[in-house]
Amino acid sequence: SALIESYKLDKTTATNAYRALDGRVALACADKTIRVLKADGTLEKALSAASAEIKALSLHNNTVIASLSDGKVAWWDVTAGTQVHQIDLS
Repeated sequence: SALIESYKLDKTTATNAYRALDGRVALACADKTIRVLKADGTLEKALSAASAEIKALSLHNNTVIASLSDGKVAWWDVTAGTQVHQIDLS
């Protein structure tokens, strides 16, 4: 989308994207971080790195949930910018 193309990532590339109903976009990045963009395309928050490559992600209200390549699922609090929960499915 034009929104994702217009946001410049520093020293990484986006590997996955999810657009929420409120227009915000969560980007999974090659450096295992997640960037949450406001509906206008500006950065809302850069979230702490995941334990492994992010395979899929979703953004709802103040929470990002991601499926990771190491068999874990992790939750982040967007406001705090930190991971708040993780479970191992492997």
